[in-house]
Amino acid sequence: MNAYRRSWKLQWLRDTTGDGDRADEDGPGARLLCNARCLTEGVDVPALDAVVLLAPKRSEVDIVQAVGRVMRTAPGKQCGYVVLPVLVPAGKLMHSDEVIRGSDFKQVFKVLRALRSHDERLDVMVNSVRAARDLPLRVINRTGTIVEDAVSAVTDATGPVQQQLALSNLLTEAIASAIVEQVGDRQYWPSWGRRTAVVCDQVRAHLDAMAAAHDEVREALNGFAQAMVRTSIPSFTEPQARAMVAQHVVTIPVFDAFFADNRFAEHNPISVHLRALLNRLASFGVHFDHITEPLKSRYRHIANAFQAADPDTSTGERLDVLRQVYDGFLKAAMPSEVQRLGIVYTPIELVDFMLRSVDAVCRVHFGRGLTEENVTVLDPFTGTGTFIARLFSLNGADGQLLIADADLARKYSEELLAREIVMLPYYIAALKIEESAAERGVFDSRGYEAFPGIVLADTFESETPAMRQQRRVHEQQAWEMGGQVPGNASRVTTQENTPIKVIVGNPPWSAGQKSSGDDNPRPDYEEVAQRVQDTYGRRQGEITGKAGGGKSAGNLYVQAFRWATDRLTVDVDDPENEGWVVAFVTPNSLTTATSLAGMRAELRDEFSDVYVVNLRGDAYKSGEEFRREGDKIFGTGSRNGVQITVLVRNPAADPAQPARLHYAQVPDGAALATKFDWLDVLGDVTSNQLVEVPVTGRHDWVNLGDGSFEKLLPVCDTGKNRSQVAVTDHALGVTTACDTYVYSFSRDDLIARVSRLIDVYDSARSFVHRGRPDSETIRHRVAQLTDNDRLDEIKWTDTLKTTLRRGDEISFDEARIREVLYRPFTKLWLYEDDRILTSVKTISAMFASAGGGGNILITCPSNKAIFSALASITLPDLCGAGSLQICRAVPRIRR
Repeated sequence: MNAYRRSWKLQWLRDTTGDGDRADEDGPGARLLCNARCLTEGVDVPALDAVVLLAPKRSEVDIVQAVGRVMRTAPGKQCGYVVLPVLVPAGKLMHSDEVIRGSDFKQVFKVLRALRSHDERLDVMVNSVRAARDLPLRVINRTGTIVEDAVSAVTDATGPVQQQLALSNLLTEAIASAIVEQVGDRQYWPSWGRRTAVVCDQVRAHLDAMAAAHDEVREALNGFAQAMVRTSIPSFTEPQARAMVAQHVVTIPVFDAFFADNRFAEHNPISVHLRALLNRLASFGVHFDHITEPLKSRYRHIANAFQAADPDTSTGERLDVLRQVYDGFLKAAMPSEVQRLGIVYTPIELVDFMLRSVDAVCRVHFGRGLTEENVTVLDPFTGTGTFIARLFSLNGADGQLLIADADLARKYSEELLAREIVMLPYYIAALKIEESAAERGVFDSRGYEAFPGIVLADTFESETPAMRQQRRVHEQQAWEMGGQVPGNASRVTTQENTPIKVIVGNPPWSAGQKSSGDDNPRPDYEEVAQRVQDTYGRRQGEITGKAGGGKSAGNLYVQAFRWATDRLTVDVDDPENEGWVVAFVTPNSLTTATSLAGMRAELRDEFSDVYVVNLRGDAYKSGEEFRREGDKIFGTGSRNGVQITVLVRNPAADPAQPARLHYAQVPDGAALATKFDWLDVLGDVTSNQLVEVPVTGRHDWVNLGDGSFEKLLPVCDTGKNRSQVAVTDHALGVTTACDTYVYSFSRDDLIARVSRLIDVYDSARSFVHRGRPDSETIRHRVAQLTDNDRLDEIKWTDTLKTTLRRGDEISFDEARIREVLYRPFTKLWLYEDDRILTSVKTISAMFASAGGGGNILITCPSNKAIFSALASITLPDLCGAGSLQICRAVPRIRR
């Protein structure tokens, strides 16, 4: 049509009164305009009720323009409809998944993608199956009547109408899933987290710049850091304070906007103190509004997600959205902390099984359940608070709630405790527990009360007697030198003075950085580590003849067991004050690792009953062994096999007798859903499906032998008794932690590399030891040296840092260059200096000369190695020995 005639048609369509010059002779009424590319950009027909797309449109621009016409508001207009006819052959509706993912529905998904660009609420809906599923279903029956409540109408309708309604309900779930798959963004929350993390970094950079430029800003941040050191986390630093402020700035609006009713931010002690710090910084001219402006639309997205996920004010759905939001943010903004602390979220099926098990063993061994008075429960590594929150809604094996209605208020106020070291999960945990309590009616009679049992604190550090004494002293010094974090300090003190009956949770699993080169060191907990050595390590030495607990003993979860066991002991002279139960979900290396035999032995000595449920799922295995392990429990969160361990200490049991070990293992090759179903059938650890395992000489819990293996001649013994062995000498291959800097194919290139490294080291030594500093100053100066400084010239390994602290002088010596078997059949030049390399002395002594010093290397590779056997007369790198753990030398065999 020409422009005049098209304008006439549009004016006729706009006219809702029937009085205009272009009105039809019948007056106002329903008007239908069939067009091709008429309702395009710039055309405005506000009263338009619906757009019917009869023919498929390939261009999303065309779809957006057409749909945009019906989204205008007009008097009396409540909705704009987009009608998409989909013709489905008779009988195929029963195969809903096939139909919805077929070609007939492609146009539907195209239009939804176009709508998504218009409406951010839809942007959230298409990423949530629950939100899509809960959209109101409206069915137009054959008489033209709209059935508003299609679900309930199914039971009232008859004949064809009932069949139509039933088919529509059948489609609802399938459509919801297909919308998320075809239209949604599977990386929605992670991408939100990445965008928010960028802003968080900008806030942090702005804060760094202001602190560098203004002394008062730096002093305020240092005061906050000192307060955290005194009352929460002894290892807390001023850079961590800046990071915490930045995280608070970009995340607390989530709580402000969507949980304002419970006034969380006004009552949480950490939030209150951070707000006070922000107000103080604002008085110095430090503002962040201009940086966080791009996030305001993101906050609206989350608000819409809460509304979409929670049409009936379901607390669980809102909290699940919150967890997704922060999960995406944590991984994007704090990847090193997530890895260093081993942060993963525990599947709800494991949480429920553990809580039911704890309640069951308390009743079996002590005659009292979790709901009873003075049965105090502590989750020391609470994460997002799932364990404590689930206690409010979970039923036991008898179908009764684990916490009775009459005990709710007491439990909430006095007998449920939690600790967390990372601020963002701490916020979520506090809120989740408060919301779960509110859903049970805890606040009905007395109004909102912030959960008093949660603290922001480092569990491993803050429980030592020295720290308790230090905190008591500081509690008498109100706000001196930065003061304390109000509320949190008193909560910490209350926790430490409270007898604990049950410790339950998911401790961190991290073994720390693989090498100093990772530049992501795990905190060192010297007191707990020493306790591990004094107990688990001592027993390991008795069993194997080798001192220490092996590599596995350094895992945080091993230290968590040691800490929890000690925490249960309150008063050795009063057994009534002693705790009862420790329940953790951990890697199943506790059951399988030879290096933890001493720990297994000690646990059976310190407790009266040990319950183990091995869920397997070890993705580090291969071949048939891997297939028998079945699915991983934590998905991408961890490749470790998993077990649930419940330890019971009954004062009435004979302390001279080792604990009874009750053991069950998931069937071979089980899928994840099958494992969860198996747990559900098991019920709890008191099930008769757990079998009792006897004590063995080597304290094995699985794969028990008849003792004949121990009678065979050992190939090698790493203990002190090496007289009755085939091979007497052994060592690890060369370990450098800085291969790039001390290895090269070219001898000349290696000389240049090492010379540069030594020059940088010498400059650092001059800086660290300038002015005869004391040991604390030296430690602080060394800590200032990071891998971000002159990366192309030096790598600050642990060994090199130790050398630096001692102040040893390093001079280049070409005689230290030697040929090394770097990989099987590949030799490189190495600069051999034990002041730089991580591990070299023992293996180097065995290959003292270029010809091997009379030795031939025989390796015993792991099951992942390509070469199952390898022999060489050349000094090997750790990986050059077939990626192996132990390198062994035997006298050279004559030709």
